[in-house]
Amino acid sequence: MAQLMEFIGNHLLLSTALVIVAVLLVGNEITLKIRGFQSVIPAAAVALINQKEAQVLDVRDASSFNKGHIANAHNSPMDKLVQSVAGLKLDKAKPVLVACENGQNANRGAMLLKEAGFASLYTLKGGIMSWRDDKLPLTRK
Repeated sequence: MAQLMEFIGNHLLLSTALVIVAVLLVGNEITLKIRGFQSVIPAAAVALINQKEAQVLDVRDASSFNKGHIANAHNSPMDKLVQSVAGLKLDKAKPVLVACENGQNANRGAMLLKEAGFASLYTLKGGIMSWRDDKLPLTRK
């Protein structure tokens, strides 16, 4: 214990940086748990869709959605989602993956769904842009 205190005394800047990084990591984990949903990379999103029958909610505008979206995705642009979460044709018992263009609006959409009582929520990290970057298929149907 005396050696630890001596080390901290001799390396105050390094020790302070370690404490700050540890606090930030713990704070980030707590924030992730509190917000009630997880961000997943495209490969994990594919597994959710295939293995857990996750429903996909695309919160981009209709023109972007029509240019290409994840198969069987439901479209509800963010401005309409705020007004009519109750009107969505999604099963609250199944997982929901929220996707947008770059990952920013998906978090807002997931928060709205959480408030509406959806239990199992995920967001697509990096949005449809990361889906395209991973060379995953999009459909126009």
